[in-house]
Amino acid sequence: MICILSLFITQAFSWVNHNLTRSPLTAIDLAVDDLALQIRTFTGQDKRVSTRDFVIIDIDDYSISQLGRVQLWPRMYDAQVIRNISAGTPKVMLIDALYTEADTLPGAYVQLLTDRGFGQAADIVSAMSTDHILAEAIQQAGNVILGMFDKSADFTDDEREYALRAEQLLPRISGNRRSAFGYYQRSVPVLPSLAFAENARAMGLLKVNPDPDGTVRSYTLLQQSPFLTSESTSDHIRLIPSFILPAALNFLGLNDEDVRTSNTGIYLGPDIRIPVNPRAEFSINWLGSGEDFRYISFYNVWSGQVPKEFFNDKIVFIGSSAAGLEDLKNTPVNQVMPGVEVHATALYNLLNESWLRRIDDTGLMWLLAGFVLFSTALFLFLPQWQALIAVFLLIVLQFFGYVLMIVPELKILLPLSTVVTLTISSFTLSLVYRNATEGREKRQLKLAFSSYVSPQIVDELIETGRDPQLGGSENEISAFFSDIEAFSRISEKLSAPQLVELMNEYLDAMTSIITEERGTLDKYIGDAIVAFFGAPLKVDDHALRSCIAACRMMQAESDLRLKWQETKQGWPPEILKLRTRIGINSGMAVTGNMGSSKRFNYTMMGDTVNLAARCESAAKQYGISALVSESTRDAAIKAGEDCVFRRLDRVTVVGRSTAVELYELAGLRAKVTKQQLSCIEAYEKGFEAYLQQSWETAVSCFEQALELEKSPELNPSALMLRRCAQLQKEPPGSDWDGVFNLKSK
Repeated sequence: MICILSLFITQAFSWVNHNLTRSPLTAIDLAVDDLALQIRTFTGQDKRVSTRDFVIIDIDDYSISQLGRVQLWPRMYDAQVIRNISAGTPKVMLIDALYTEADTLPGAYVQLLTDRGFGQAADIVSAMSTDHILAEAIQQAGNVILGMFDKSADFTDDEREYALRAEQLLPRISGNRRSAFGYYQRSVPVLPSLAFAENARAMGLLKVNPDPDGTVRSYTLLQQSPFLTSESTSDHIRLIPSFILPAALNFLGLNDEDVRTSNTGIYLGPDIRIPVNPRAEFSINWLGSGEDFRYISFYNVWSGQVPKEFFNDKIVFIGSSAAGLEDLKNTPVNQVMPGVEVHATALYNLLNESWLRRIDDTGLMWLLAGFVLFSTALFLFLPQWQALIAVFLLIVLQFFGYVLMIVPELKILLPLSTVVTLTISSFTLSLVYRNATEGREKRQLKLAFSSYVSPQIVDELIETGRDPQLGGSENEISAFFSDIEAFSRISEKLSAPQLVELMNEYLDAMTSIITEERGTLDKYIGDAIVAFFGAPLKVDDHALRSCIAACRMMQAESDLRLKWQETKQGWPPEILKLRTRIGINSGMAVTGNMGSSKRFNYTMMGDTVNLAARCESAAKQYGISALVSESTRDAAIKAGEDCVFRRLDRVTVVGRSTAVELYELAGLRAKVTKQQLSCIEAYEKGFEAYLQQSWETAVSCFEQALELEKSPELNPSALMLRRCAQLQKEPPGSDWDGVFNLKSK
């Protein structure tokens, strides 16, 4: 869908661009094309001919200074130059000049001579014409091609003589009427004088059609004309050739009949197809800065200073570079180029088949389709900031690739603005699509995690874009288990609605604390809560946060009991004795979505999890609310001193053979009383004596601690006193390491 929309937007821009009178995109395309042609040095076009095979005889300012005004030159000057050139047997001569009028002095000279007493003044002036000399020179050369032009006027009966002469003298080139429909149409032919036209090898139109900005970028090969009616049928139409086309046919050994037109181009013989636009124009491949045609002054040839051998097998143009003669053209590579060189460059392209190829609509569409697939995939794959860099780099690459490779090496022209527009539209639509889909994915992710992960973690998952490693990954976490002591007895005393109300209030308060401390809710198992800290996003202080959460939960439970005392009057008194046990263990565990393909849960697995569950159940035996492993205690202390721990015991639990140190989580340091601290100090001294089998010292310390315990009935000190009494009766031996085996869960 993105690709289709990008192509549609690009085509819409192109359509608007082509229908604007002054299109900014077209101006940009032409400027880029011009730049690509300007920076070249060598074009390597010499397939059949090289630039050394071309010679331009230049009517330059020096020639004018030596021979006078061009308009006053007798035709014998041109004849002399043609003879000197033809003596060297050139391939062909093309004269970029118009010989439409006779070489006679103005009537003013006749009147002047008459006024001064000369008889037969008109005959004298007429006798001074040298047209016959030029006609003879053209006839003797046998390979001269002359130029012609047309009037921009409607064809009238008065021009019938032009039509008859043109039908007889112009090359007999015809083309398919349908394919020539868009060709330029010329109205009234203006041919050279009859003496010159009859003796020339061929004639062709000198008209060069610049682009709207006045720059010549293409060359017209064939044009229509309404006065060429002979040999035209319903399917074919007779056409006027350009100035250079007869020269190309002569060089290639082809005839007028070898020129064919079609919708795909203009064909010269069986092998050469010239790609032209609907106006029969091909794009000129201008010479590079290191290439040029040889210019020789007209005067030097006229005066015989150039050896005739120099012209052997040359293609010779005669034209003018003098500014006063107004035959200068604006081209992509030179703002002031003689018109004769434009013709020479076009013929050079034609003979070497080295014209520039402008990509057609079908080729452009395939190019755009392939590029939009690539760019869209790239923009969707990369992160947004990288995609922004990529679109900038792509546009830069397109520009430099076009001006440095595609135009100079491949000789292909294409609308670069269209490709850039496609790139920008593809990026924009990809960005819109990603924002839309990622927004939906973020909402789905938030919905999936918000029920059991803190809002801060959900927001961090969404904002960072980090993968939560769904499906199972090993992470360092703190596994958390809590359970209500004697919950079965409490539930027996409550009706179903009361039980639901009680548990909803209890679980809401406890879960809120877990999520506020960046914990992840795993599941509820009746009254039990299973959670973990440190996943799906890594939390460096997960152990400390799990302990803080446990302390806050114990305080919240106390607050709930006070609240229920006021709000649950008439309820069973057992709810006022509700007490939660908590077990925490830290270590490596697998977290992720686990279960069947149809139903799964984001949970944790591993030995770390099992030990946390054992800690929760073991808390009952010690008569405490929160029991943590040594790994949790060490990690929590490393992260901060917010919590107070009591070294409780060294045991093996059910299902494990490895001994583990157990610690009571006494509470938050800011809220622990001096009595608790004194109790912990006495207990830990007793436990050290216990490990050293100093039973009397141990008993003495545990007794001191017992007096300070919060619970007078079931507490760690009472438990250790009973154990010491048993061990005194049955000493464990010298190799005893103080490990006690907890046989029940």
